[in-house]
Amino acid sequence: MNKAAQIIKKYTNVSLMLRIFIGLVIGAVLGLLVPSWTGIGILGRMFVSALKGIAPVLVAVLVTSSIAKAGKGHGQRFAALIGVYMLSTFIAAICAVVGSFLFPVTLQLAEMPEMEGAAGSLSEVFTNLLTGMLTNPIMAIANANYIAILFWSIIIGIAL
Repeated sequence: MNKAAQIIKKYTNVSLMLRIFIGLVIGAVLGLLVPSWTGIGILGRMFVSALKGIAPVLVAVLVTSSIAKAGKGHGQRFAALIGVYMLSTFIAAICAVVGSFLFPVTLQLAEMPEMEGAAGSLSEVFTNLLTGMLTNPIMAIANANYIAILFWSIIIGIAL
């Protein structure tokens, strides 16, 4: 086995979480030590773009699959999953609020004309939500409309 194959084998034997952590540490160290290397940021932008591209498809497939495979007796698992989701969302919101107080940012907003798309009433919000759910499922994935993605994934999962 040549040297490159040995390095690749060692790399793939390391857990994904550890590889992600090592990448974060290397990125932070490079950002602190050599901030003039702005070209390296393209890797981060590529990674984020790839995540944005695959996330809607991944959500659709995972939700559809989990609904399709769900049977009787799985209600407690879904309840636990929803609980963990709500708890993690709450923790993320707390972290965002604490972060906004620790690292305040001042934004200069441009003057904007009267917004046409802003909802005026609660009924208008629900109307927009319901009509947004019923968009074409392929368009929902292409536009990352997660409400519609979840709606269609649940419908397709129940049908399967």
